[in-house]
Amino acid sequence: MKTAGGSTSPGSDIVVVTHFFPAHGGGIELVAARLVDEYLAAGFTVKWFASATDEPPSAEPGLSTHSVRASNIIERITQLPYPLWTPMAIPALWRAIGRARAVHVHEHLYVGSLLALLIGRIRGKRVVLTQHTGALRLPNRLATTLYPLGAKTLAWPAMRLASHVAFVSANVRHFFFGADAPGPRGSLVFNGLDNDTFAFEDEHRRRESRARLGLGEDEPVAIFAGRFVRKKGLPFLRELAARTHDVKWLFAGWGPDDPSHWHLGNVVCLGRLSQPDLALALAAADVLVLPSLCEGFPLVVQEALACGTAVLSTHEVRHACPGAAELIEAEELTSKPSCVQVESWTASLRKIIGQRPDDSSRRGRADHAASLWSWDRCAGEYLNMLLPDLQYRPS
Repeated sequence: MKTAGGSTSPGSDIVVVTHFFPAHGGGIELVAARLVDEYLAAGFTVKWFASATDEPPSAEPGLSTHSVRASNIIERITQLPYPLWTPMAIPALWRAIGRARAVHVHEHLYVGSLLALLIGRIRGKRVVLTQHTGALRLPNRLATTLYPLGAKTLAWPAMRLASHVAFVSANVRHFFFGADAPGPRGSLVFNGLDNDTFAFEDEHRRRESRARLGLGEDEPVAIFAGRFVRKKGLPFLRELAARTHDVKWLFAGWGPDDPSHWHLGNVVCLGRLSQPDLALALAAADVLVLPSLCEGFPLVVQEALACGTAVLSTHEVRHACPGAAELIEAEELTSKPSCVQVESWTASLRKIIGQRPDDSSRRGRADHAASLWSWDRCAGEYLNMLLPDLQYRPS
């Protein structure tokens, strides 16, 4: 990425605020981490604030971190990742934001995000808010009902404190604004994609990947990648796996709803994978199955498509990115799936696997994905929002 260079001030160019560090494993933190890498590569310095519940990223030139003391009791009880920061974060945020040129806040609903937005406005800094989450289905029915009210109520002041709001998908923007456009201070910015790691593999290399994973050359393979929690559709996936004994199911991830406890002979848990290993697993599979509700546009969908792998998900995910809708097979799904929905998903899964796409169709998916997304372009859009007086363009 071509830039005008970083700051010579004693503070950081950009303060980044997330609820957790990437070691926690959530999608928001992983997106933030990749953008931080892009900012550093572009020559800027970054001060990153997040909860002290996990280890911060390793030290590297231009990056400093601040671990905020926090309680994570809410996630332990409800599976909702919501750390409670102590007031000790306020003076540190005040000093860091005062010395910075701009602030990038991820998600409006968290205590640290609201503090950063308010302090940024008071100190006259440009603050970009990235909204990753729209609708959300929680384990508790009352919480699911109350969440939209709370999220939209807090969004009203939060999005007005921000200089610019970026929505990661059409679904997220629709949750807050419906059919109305959010105005010039809001825009769609899809997450980027590591086009070097997640890329097309021809049939020869794909067979090698399958062999490394202990998969048969012609064995039907479905994969899920993400956190093992109810909101990601793990109970529904268990039902699908139980109905398709002839399909090998790979599960890449971690969490309390561990598929290894299902005691199904066609289920293999790969655990938490590095990015290269995840790319290998996605490329080896015939289809990524993602029956989660209330999603924005999951990064793993982009990664699977970039590997040329078919995707079976919900209509919600399919509509999240209009440019990729034709690449995603979609089925109806409700919070309490009916037998008809289970049968419909099973039929779609078998149809996709039965097609056994050749190199040409898989390469078509991968090329389309690469044309839509890259971290270089994504970070360039954010840098132009954060520092509009400077001009950036992808290298």
